[in-house]
Amino acid sequence: RPWRTSDFKSIDDRVRGGSSQSYTSLYQSSDHPDRNGELIFSGFLDTTTLGGAGFASQSTSDAFPIKLEKKVYRGLRLVVRNPDPGGGKNPVTSFVLELKTVKPATRPDGRRESTIVWEWKFDLPRSSAQRRHLEDLLVYESTWNDFKPKYRGRPVEDPDVAGEFRPQDTLEWSFMARSNF
Repeated sequence: RPWRTSDFKSIDDRVRGGSSQSYTSLYQSSDHPDRNGELIFSGFLDTTTLGGAGFASQSTSDAFPIKLEKKVYRGLRLVVRNPDPGGGKNPVTSFVLELKTVKPATRPDGRRESTIVWEWKFDLPRSSAQRRHLEDLLVYESTWNDFKPKYRGRPVEDPDVAGEFRPQDTLEWSFMARSNF
């Protein structure tokens, strides 16, 4: 189904006192009608307020558009239009796609508890020479083994704690830009 920006909400480091902000929008242009409907992830990644631990993400609480059966699919392919590096001091190059297979519990104050997420990290080209052709598509392919269990951004080493990765049970998913401390 087509992307809908109403499916996404910001979950940025502002929840911890930072100032990062993220947004989604849809590309619309009569100059490039073949690109209309592409999802645009944008924003500002603050790497100073929280001692270098900035993050900006857009999350959807909808299940993935298709059932991610391990027996049917080997992983995911993400096609990224080579992005504009932005106007900050350094371009953001570190991104993750997160899949949640467990619904987070809700605290009495309405906030959600942290839970284990399955994270696939990918990096965009860093140099301006590598970014020169903005019309180029960057293709990232993962296998299910590329998704690693994380809790609050940190690796979960104990397989008994992480459990088995079951992408078919995806309940929520998100895109995140982060500073990696």
